[in-house]
Amino acid sequence: MSQEFGAPTKPKSRLPAWAWLLIVPCGCMVLTVPILAALLFPVFFQARERARGISCLSNIKQQALAMRMYSQDYDETLPEGQQWMDLTSPYVKSEATLHCPNVSKAGDATYGYAYNKKLSHLKEDKISAPQSTPMLYDSSNMSRNATDAVSSLPNPGRHGDGNNMGYFDGHARFVRPVSGSQ
Repeated sequence: MSQEFGAPTKPKSRLPAWAWLLIVPCGCMVLTVPILAALLFPVFFQARERARGISCLSNIKQQALAMRMYSQDYDETLPEGQQWMDLTSPYVKSEATLHCPNVSKAGDATYGYAYNKKLSHLKEDKISAPQSTPMLYDSSNMSRNATDAVSSLPNPGRHGDGNNMGYFDGHARFVRPVSGSQ
């Protein structure tokens, strides 16, 4: 009895186990990396924006304290509004303190902070409510030594849904605009 066998067949080649250990994780990574990136990039962006807002708040607090130090050195008189940055710059850590980190810097000519002109060259004892008197704040006026009557607050807020403001007593905080006003 003769059986006819076909041509000899090659045994199926199989990938060695070590190759599977390399392929499976890499294949999963091809799918996982874009998904993780899509999830994490917005989180990183929000964290960066939050850090800029906190840095801005710190700048305003340092500037408010510099104003108070200046006034102590000059018979408890606040600086003149038209040159407040120039007069208080020796009291701040660095020039970078005078620039809001959220303002795109076209050279060093953009600042983003303003001084309450109602306080210009005013004696400290004339301020009746230091804890609620705005002194420095985020401003849409980008010039050096910007001053106004707290009318240039960016709307919408520069830092998410609000702005940073420094008060006469030296504290600074994040403020949201009151609805119906600037």
